[in-house]
Amino acid sequence: MASNSHLLREVPLFANLDRGLLDRLADHCSRKTIAKDEILFLEGEVGDCLYIVVSGNLMIAKLTKGGDSHTLAIRKGGDLIGEMALIDSAPRSAQATAQTRCRLLVLHRRDFERFMLQEPSACLVVLRTLANRLRDLADVLVAERSLQLWQRLHSYLLQRADAEGFVYGHGNQTQIAELLGSTRESVCRSLADLEQRKLIERDGRLIRITRLGLSRT
Repeated sequence: MASNSHLLREVPLFANLDRGLLDRLADHCSRKTIAKDEILFLEGEVGDCLYIVVSGNLMIAKLTKGGDSHTLAIRKGGDLIGEMALIDSAPRSAQATAQTRCRLLVLHRRDFERFMLQEPSACLVVLRTLANRLRDLADVLVAERSLQLWQRLHSYLLQRADAEGFVYGHGNQTQIAELLGSTRESVCRSLADLEQRKLIERDGRLIRITRLGLSRT
């Protein structure tokens, strides 16, 4: 089983900490096990800790305006949930539910803050990492806005595809339109465009990605 230090090393926020600091931060972590179908947290709850999935699958879902549940992602071993809860106390933006029995590494904000006060050098490293990530995010946003809708839709579907290219829990066209800042009609046309470009195949609501590269032609 991976050590707490090894798991924390996979968190981008802590990737630049030296081993000694990382080991001391790992001392503040705990382990948690939840059963299949157990809710880890609800959408709208105040976030107060970071989770790393040690084993098992967690479904991240969001309620739409119509009250339907829309799956955003499946988190598996090594994946991170709620990193920014260590920095602020904003409400959780989605619900996390165990699809299987899950083991988790937990770092609470109060313990993270105590560590940062005890280790000022770690605070500087984390601040530099956050600054770099904000710059990277700005570049990504600029690039995303330059894409046509069919390209953004293809990227959205790729993020939700399994290893064989099948896309499950992608939501209906109205839900996708809300997430992409478009209209249902435009999403419908873009799906047809992707199919014509042979980037996807559709069988009812089932979608399979046929080409993993994002064409810009």
